[in-house]
Amino acid sequence: MPELYDLVTLNRYKPDLIWSDGEWECPDTYWNSTNFLAWLYNDRPVKDVVIVNDLWDKFRPETLPDHKWEMCTSTDKLSRGYRHDMAMGDITSESRIISELIQTVSLGGNYLLNIGPTKDGLIAPIFQERLLAVGEWLSISGEAICASKPWRVQSETNTTSVWYTSKGSAVYAICLHWPEDGILSLKSPITTSTTELTKLGIENDLKWSTNPDKGLLMYLSHLPPSALPTELAWTVKLTGVQQERDTAYTLTFLLWYHHCNKLHLSTQTSLFQRILIKGMDYVTLMSHRIKDLRSIASISLSDQQKGLNS
Repeated sequence: MPELYDLVTLNRYKPDLIWSDGEWECPDTYWNSTNFLAWLYNDRPVKDVVIVNDLWDKFRPETLPDHKWEMCTSTDKLSRGYRHDMAMGDITSESRIISELIQTVSLGGNYLLNIGPTKDGLIAPIFQERLLAVGEWLSISGEAICASKPWRVQSETNTTSVWYTSKGSAVYAICLHWPEDGILSLKSPITTSTTELTKLGIENDLKWSTNPDKGLLMYLSHLPPSALPTELAWTVKLTGVQQERDTAYTLTFLLWYHHCNKLHLSTQTSLFQRILIKGMDYVTLMSHRIKDLRSIASISLSDQQKGLNS
């Protein structure tokens, strides 16, 4: 570890990549790797550009990091070199590799997949199968991976099987599991009058609608998984969706809720739908369960501010 500090000092080198290995020997408390990473990402000039891998006795991040990172994994779970005594249970499955690739890219990371060649430089057939499967999947969904960036939401809030990436104005929802009822519900995308949905690799139109409770609904029952170009994971391209969630929705709800408390109104509701009329400082709030407000309460932002100031 002292050598790493020396390599990154201002007067010597400015590395773009720091690659660690051998984390299985001792935990991070022995290597003091967390202290080094904190120093690297807070006090060094390279903090905004340097990439480190995940071999620091740490897990893949669950949320989008504010720095570059790399996930390193191997097709052979027990070795990065070639082993003659490999068993099928020791080999990472095609679906697992693609799933890790999707999640890593969604979280802004670089995915490094190791293949251990033989002493003659040959790639074992089982490893070839894995690489060809990834290549086949990328030939269909590579648009959602290559040169993509993390979206404002990395994974769907109501399921762990949908991950997002973005490229320009397009958003990609990559689904790891086919919904049992053939209907996929996504709450993160906010549709507009110009929203269009396309399944990558399929020319048929994708039927969809919006629901106040369930969000964006995609109807997939007419197309079984076996009819898809790949069964490992499938991608829906969304265009014309709102890129950034309008903070006015949350602010308005809080103002309105506070205003009701000022008036001693009991809301007792589990769901409010906020409809923001563009170009006007007017918000209509609807509730399915309101005791004192029977149907619709329309309160202008200026009225809410007066209530807060009273």
